[in-house]
Amino acid sequence: MSPTAAEKNLGFYETIQDGDLGYWKHMAAPRVRLARALRAVEDRRPKSLCDFGCGNAAVLAAVRQLFPGMRLAGVDLSPNLVAANAARHPDMHFEAADLARESPGLPFAPEMGLSCEVIEHVDDPAAFLAHVRASLAEGGSLFLSTQSGKIRPTEVSVGHMCHFTAPELAGLLEEAGFSEVRVWNEGFPFHDLSKALANVNPQATMARFSGSDYGPAERVTSLALRLLFLFNSRTRGAQLYGTARKGPE
Repeated sequence: MSPTAAEKNLGFYETIQDGDLGYWKHMAAPRVRLARALRAVEDRRPKSLCDFGCGNAAVLAAVRQLFPGMRLAGVDLSPNLVAANAARHPDMHFEAADLARESPGLPFAPEMGLSCEVIEHVDDPAAFLAHVRASLAEGGSLFLSTQSGKIRPTEVSVGHMCHFTAPELAGLLEEAGFSEVRVWNEGFPFHDLSKALANVNPQATMARFSGSDYGPAERVTSLALRLLFLFNSRTRGAQLYGTARKGPE
């Protein structure tokens, strides 16, 4: 029997224990996504926020650094990561939940939700969005990032189940009951090109650029990509973003 989406994600991500892994520190794509998410938080200035699919809480830690007074929560599939996050960040609330199956039992309804590179990992994106929406405060906003275009071998290996076109993602958000939906692509040509090159030899790429901290060659490669990403399109490409608001039923 093939593993479920939840089993695949637990198998790959449950071993991520801290925020100093090389990919997240140095590589262009996650740094750009984090910058977009933090800009969205800065634009909205919510009093409370939840990261739906928080992983090792690196995004929440970045939010806390910029907005120290904000009430923060994180939801993740892995009870082990949730326990580790709670020990590292006792000022934040963490819940374990499979968001494709259930809404979390948060102690407050956040005014804003983030979900960065999560929805492509679930086998029921519509249910995922419905459970996220149910958790938000009335009028609360959502920022999410995901991927567009074909699913490449490196993405299969880290648990991607589906990618979306902009109209598909917008339709899912609207069907889940969100309003003021905006969805857009970014990343052409260098984000797209970096994905293609990484998949010339996907096993070697994963061995070299995922996991432990980077050596000099990996850091130089990452720096070059960060410079190239400055010239990426804000309307075309494989990186997909969406914003929406929870309106009345």
